[in-house]
Amino acid sequence: MASLLGEHSAYHLIPIEARFHTEAAGFVGLTAGKVTPEQFRESMLGHYFHRTVNNGSARGLHLAGVQRDTLESAVERYLKKYQSDSAAAGADLMSSIFDPLVEQSQAHSWVEMTPPNVEQAAQLQRMFPDSRLIHIVRDGRDVAVSVASKSWGPNDPFAALEWWGTRLRRAEKEPAQPGYVMLVGFEALMDSDREGQFNRICEFLEISPEESMRAFFNEKMTTERARIGRWRRNVPEADHDRFEQAYREVVEKLRADGISSVEVLTT
Repeated sequence: MASLLGEHSAYHLIPIEARFHTEAAGFVGLTAGKVTPEQFRESMLGHYFHRTVNNGSARGLHLAGVQRDTLESAVERYLKKYQSDSAAAGADLMSSIFDPLVEQSQAHSWVEMTPPNVEQAAQLQRMFPDSRLIHIVRDGRDVAVSVASKSWGPNDPFAALEWWGTRLRRAEKEPAQPGYVMLVGFEALMDSDREGQFNRICEFLEISPEESMRAFFNEKMTTERARIGRWRRNVPEADHDRFEQAYREVVEKLRADGISSVEVLTT
C-alpha cells in the first residue's frame, strides 16, 4: 500500500519502517516514563538510524536518506519539549527528518508504513491532524501461517491466530476520531473488489489516480501475488477443519466485542 501511494506525485515514500514513533524504545517508552531521555537519544542515533540484522543487511533511517546531523538536531529539540506537548514534539521530530526528503522529491507529503501505526492511531492523529491512516485487514488464517514462519512471532499457526486477534484488539484500544482511519479488506483489494477498493482509497485521500499508480496496482498488486488462501497449503489437510473452527471462534469473539476491523473480512 505504501509503495502504491508512493507512485503518486503528491507523496514521497519513506522506503523503510521508521518504527521509533510506535515502539517502546522510542516515543512510546519515553512518554510513559519507561525509557530515559539518554536511552531514547542513544536508540534514535544508534538502533533507529543504523543497525545490522542477523543476515548482515543494514536497517534504519539512513536508508531513507535521513542525515545524521538533521536527526541529532531534531532529537534534541524533541527532548526539550516532549514533556509539555508530546504530540507537537513528535510531529516536529518526524517532520524535521522527513520533510526535507519530500522537498527533494518535489512531492507534497510523505507515506510511512510501520505496521503498528494502527495501534498509535489516536496519537498520530494528534500529531498530524491532517494526515490519514489506512489499516489493511487480512484473513487471519493467512496471517497466522505467515507469522508462524517468522522468528519474531508464535511459530504455531493456531497460536498465531490468537496473536492476530490480539493485534486487531490493540489497534482499537485507543481509537482515533471518526474519519481518520480507513479499513481496507486485503482480499477485497487484491481480488474480489479491486476497482472499487482502489477508488475508495483515492477518494479517502482526496487524490486523483495517476497513470504510474494505476500501473503499479495492475502489475505489482495482483491476485496471484496476494497468495490468498495460502493457509490451505501450509496447514496439514488433516488439521483444516480444526484450524477453520479456531479461526471462526476468534472472529466471532472479536465481532461480539465490537472490534470493527473484522467487518471488512470477506471470508
